[in-house]
Amino acid sequence: MGKEEIFSKLNIKDYSKEFERILDKKEFSEDVKNLLLDILYKIDIAYSDYNKVKNETLSKKEIVEELLDIIKNDCNKIELLRPKIDRDIKDRKYKINREKNRIAVFPNANILMFALYEMSHKKYRINKSYEMVNKPLENMLNNGWQNAKCEIIRDFDGWTWNIEKDQIDDLTNNLIYQNLNMLLGENFLEVNILSRRDIMKIIESNLKYKYDEETAKKIILLVCKICVLKELVNNESKINSIIRTRRLMQEEVRKMENKKEYLQNLAESKKVIGRRVRQIDETLSDNKVLKREFLKHNEKLSEKNKIFSVSDFVEKLQEERKELINEYEVNSNLMKPSNYVRGKEDLKEKIEILKDIKKEGYDVKKDLRAKIIMLQKIYLKAINIRITKARTKKEIIDLIYKMRYYKLLPLGKKKIMDIKDLQEDLVETETLLYTRGCKLKVLPLLSGIVTENYRLMSNILESKIIDLEKISVLFKKNKSDNKTVLNIYDDNVIDNTIVYDDIIDLNVRLNRKIKLFIK
Repeated sequence: MGKEEIFSKLNIKDYSKEFERILDKKEFSEDVKNLLLDILYKIDIAYSDYNKVKNETLSKKEIVEELLDIIKNDCNKIELLRPKIDRDIKDRKYKINREKNRIAVFPNANILMFALYEMSHKKYRINKSYEMVNKPLENMLNNGWQNAKCEIIRDFDGWTWNIEKDQIDDLTNNLIYQNLNMLLGENFLEVNILSRRDIMKIIESNLKYKYDEETAKKIILLVCKICVLKELVNNESKINSIIRTRRLMQEEVRKMENKKEYLQNLAESKKVIGRRVRQIDETLSDNKVLKREFLKHNEKLSEKNKIFSVSDFVEKLQEERKELINEYEVNSNLMKPSNYVRGKEDLKEKIEILKDIKKEGYDVKKDLRAKIIMLQKIYLKAINIRITKARTKKEIIDLIYKMRYYKLLPLGKKKIMDIKDLQEDLVETETLLYTRGCKLKVLPLLSGIVTENYRLMSNILESKIIDLEKISVLFKKNKSDNKTVLNIYDDNVIDNTIVYDDIIDLNVRLNRKIKLFIK
């Protein structure tokens, strides 16, 4: 499709003009420009369905402006690769040069959009206090964010909705990000992506507010554990290092249990540090002492490790002094009552994150999957809290859309709805949701038996009809075998037909078409 043809098809004309101005200033080839314009066109035609299915999204205006900003400010050059020739990046399908703001990418709109968001200056930053977990957490949030951004053109084409799991860069990151996104709601993760505060504490605080403290703590702990395990799957050699770190932390906690002795040791350590800092200061302030200490220090070193000059020795002393001052301040802070308690709790939390990792007979992949399943169970418990608190028709409808979307998310090779270990939890949540929907007169009571009503509703609402509120249903009897037939309509077109051997206590008239959502 040519550039002029693409521009002519765009409904968001103001942005097509702005896009054209940006592209005119870039040294992009015509093929690159057309690929970028194709992304904009796909966003334009897919947005309505995307917004309906996801229920809570940024506006089309916000999505387009964000993409324009990345192209304008974060991307200087885009080069299209040839799949048959550029085999060195076949698996990744693109490569990035951050120093020069350049992208080399296979000619695919979804891959290019993913790469553009990787180039974006917008990134989640994790507080350093998370130590071994901060980088895995950052990777999960940022990779999940990129996958979520591409969803509008990856899974929607303006006519149908289909989650293309083979095109999702990392299924685990995508699932966890979507878990958090749906639990937090209202584009919470988007709003806080550039926050200078601790993003994990912000997330935990919001989860406590929406659900409860226990649920929030369990979710954060499991997310941290999953992120660490994902790193180990790719590098199991780190297991020994993690076990050593955990032992050191456990030893530190053991010392802290005897508060009096612990504080005395900190005080003594401060005295030792203070004496050494004064010694360094005296050495640096007297050239004769400095030269004497330089010679004395070098005498103890082997020939290859000797310090080359007095100025190098000064730098070494200054660096040592800086490290000692930092250690002194850390010890001083730990001696404060509030920091002592917080410090001990922080160590215990870090130990808890690493506690399941073992040296012998440990299956990282198996543990990772178990933790992901556990997170999904807690996610569903949290949704149950939302359902119980729901008071309006809109809240129930929003939750129905969320539940439909959630069940179709991929976990490994399967969809959530097909995971055996989650079946009981899914039935519990959906039964609660549909029962609540009937009580609030959002949904008709299809059967007077709760379990039967769940069965019918679940079958209907697994539909990929974009607008669930357009669904109508009609039950009828087959004269030949007396089985009950359910026709599911998208407006006036039959979308699906389900045949039941029997329906217990059917609560609607046969041969009568009714709307699934009560107005």
